[in-house]
Amino acid sequence: IISQKYASKDELISLIKKHYLLNIKYSGEEIGTKEFRKNFIWYSKLFKGANNIRSKINELVDEKSFNTLLNELKDLELKRELERGNYGKS
Repeated sequence: IISQKYASKDELISLIKKHYLLNIKYSGEEIGTKEFRKNFIWYSKLFKGANNIRSKINELVDEKSFNTLLNELKDLELKRELERGNYGKS
């Protein structure tokens, strides 16, 4: 569970990058990047104020555009629930 293991923003950003790189290694850059869009949307929901980033998700077409969006995520704060390790718990 992300909330237990990846509570810090830096660790979560690192996880997102690792997940993306594994995806393009498996599927190739073009297809892997397109497939990763849905994952990026999910990850972005863990950050406050990421609506603007989610609106740019169709611009995610290669590693360069991925890094651009990831850098935008780095500037945002994590949601409070995740900071406390309670995200996704009922």
